[in-house]
Amino acid sequence: MKNNITKSILLASAVILTAKLHAQQTIGLQMGNHNASYAYALNPAQTYSSKNRFYFNFWGAGAGFTNNFLTYSAPFSLWQMGAGNYPDKYKNAAGNLDFNPSWLKLDGNTDNWKLYYLDEAYGPSMHFRITPRTAIGFGIKSVAGMSITGVNKNLGNLFRFGLDSNGQGFSGPNGAQIGVDYDISRFSINTDKWQEWFFSLAGVTRDKGRHFTKWGATGKMLLGMGAAHLGSTGGTYRFNNYNQVQFNNLQSTWFHTDDESATRTLTSPFGMKFDFIQGGGLGADIGFMYENRPEKGRKRYNNPWFDCLDEDKNEYRWRFGSSLTDLGFIVYGGQNRLINNKNATWNV
Repeated sequence: MKNNITKSILLASAVILTAKLHAQQTIGLQMGNHNASYAYALNPAQTYSSKNRFYFNFWGAGAGFTNNFLTYSAPFSLWQMGAGNYPDKYKNAAGNLDFNPSWLKLDGNTDNWKLYYLDEAYGPSMHFRITPRTAIGFGIKSVAGMSITGVNKNLGNLFRFGLDSNGQGFSGPNGAQIGVDYDISRFSINTDKWQEWFFSLAGVTRDKGRHFTKWGATGKMLLGMGAAHLGSTGGTYRFNNYNQVQFNNLQSTWFHTDDESATRTLTSPFGMKFDFIQGGGLGADIGFMYENRPEKGRKRYNNPWFDCLDEDKNEYRWRFGSSLTDLGFIVYGGQNRLINNKNATWNV
């Protein structure tokens, strides 16, 4: 049990190593007029493009993350850290990063931690028309991410600093105190990595006057590459000393695939990895898009097959769409534990 709890806390600590930044996904790229290879992921109706008959994508990537409690201040960027491209003076004897905890600064005033991270790597794919009104697409995409919700600042300090004889987590105005009971709020920490092998179908359902409507759907075969979850619905804890924590009325669950796959969900974030398959499932997207096209000379779906002379002209005055994406499930095999202890003490 001690080893399992230690792994869980280490995993939770690893999950929160990120920066307090606010970034956008590449929405402009995904919803552009010439990007069926990316637009299908937000709305499968975009599998059908009025601009070109054929699209081929070799590789592309995007990422977005945000949090409200942590600031990254290392002397090198997150991208350098992720790629292992940092100066030798920051490496330990084994050649790995000798991470300095001072590079991560906690906001002591935030009592409900939230963090969301997602990266996507678009692998080889093709989208093309099979009739003047119908288009299909197929390919592969890799997705990885993590999330933290509900962790209060006291429990966050435990995850962040752990227990040690130096008492780093006990110093400062927001440090923990020995012999004081702290509540464990309802929280959830998750990380996951999977591949999507997809097939999309889209078609024009109306092209009359100024009204143009298209619908689309995507089916996916999902390959789970690794996952982990740590959560709790309540309880309390106290520090008996710098090296011992006592949990009371703890109600917690944790799950992970095998150790190697669970700890590698966020490594090589923009690579297409085919090892460590831990589970499988199915997914689906569905969507539609309406375009208002008042121009009389606009290109219609029944124009000559390879005629793209007016592709630089924006055919619609305005448009709107709606989609329901990322429906599905992945069934994993792994270790699942329910911890429901009235009183337990661990040396961590």
